[in-house]
Amino acid sequence: MRRCRRGALDRMNNSQPCGSEGRRRCRSCGVIGERHLVAGRYSQLKVHTYGEKLVDRIDFEELALASIDTSLGPKISQLGTHSSTGKKLSEQQTKAHNVSIPLIYPPSFMSSVDPVANLQQQLVLRSPLHRRKTWFWVGVIPFTAPFMLIPIVPNLPFFFCAWRAWTHWKAHKASTYLLELSDKDAIYPSPSQDLDKVYSNASKSLPDPSPGTNNEHSDLKSDPSIAQLLPNPAPTISLIIDTYSLPKEAKRSLLRAVEQAKIRSRSDEAKIES
Repeated sequence: MRRCRRGALDRMNNSQPCGSEGRRRCRSCGVIGERHLVAGRYSQLKVHTYGEKLVDRIDFEELALASIDTSLGPKISQLGTHSSTGKKLSEQQTKAHNVSIPLIYPPSFMSSVDPVANLQQQLVLRSPLHRRKTWFWVGVIPFTAPFMLIPIVPNLPFFFCAWRAWTHWKAHKASTYLLELSDKDAIYPSPSQDLDKVYSNASKSLPDPSPGTNNEHSDLKSDPSIAQLLPNPAPTISLIIDTYSLPKEAKRSLLRAVEQAKIRSRSDEAKIES
């Protein structure tokens, strides 16, 4: 019995590195492992950074539509039962038919614009656009197959194309759903004095134009453009999030929308000047 125990101990001792050579090997393995870990984290950080930049270039309307879960909303088929049949509705059908979705807007800054009509106009343009883009990205996916032959790096082109097809499809479904809701008069304009106050405070923070210069902010009350949130949109967006109890993730989405709107406004001004 003692011989068996002694033999087992000898085998364990012989299998482990000992002395200065063993310690050197252990240290070198630890350094290599740490380098691989740091390199892996750095690669993940680079992928995340580039991913955020790509998301910032996507239309904020598409991202907003893609974030809508249509399965949580009322059924479109139930909204038309009241006018299509003269039968008595059940309690559940009556509740579904009488659903009303408020479209919040600042009345002082959109006095000449019909919010529901403007929403319908955007949805009519967006629905077929996102449908075409869905099939476009689905068609691009097969061309990412050669990247699967590289086992070292993940097939990022495939995941990106699949994600773009998915977001466009969700945006198409959401725009179609909202358009049907508006056709059923389930969406109604709801003027918000709180949002009006937020916009008014933002417009007051704008610097007064100097004499002799072009007064580009002179008609803010009739211009519901992104100029309401200039020059620093972050405090205004934070106030909107606090006022309507929005999630913290909404701040980045709103900032992205403001930056894109500013770029579009500058592009339109450049076209007019040219």
